[in-house]
Amino acid sequence: MLMHPTHSITMENGKANPMPNTAALCCPEPRRRQALLPRLFALLSLRRQRGRLRDLPPHMLRDIGLSPEEARAEADRPIWDVPPHWRG
Repeated sequence: MLMHPTHSITMENGKANPMPNTAALCCPEPRRRQALLPRLFALLSLRRQRGRLRDLPPHMLRDIGLSPEEARAEADRPIWDVPPHWRG
């Protein structure tokens, strides 16, 4: 018999009795969650930085090793397209 992972079978008076596994119901696996406001501020900062990158003149872009096309491509990325280490 297949059971839901939060249930187990106990025997009472020789009969199977499905009982909920309360440990699985009340104690879910902890997850890493980042507070909403700091994450929002980081995303807005990223958007602002990408906009400033778009506005840099070509000679300044060359100083940091980017072409105008690369800077434009970075600036056009969506706000939710963030570096992998931010995704935690």
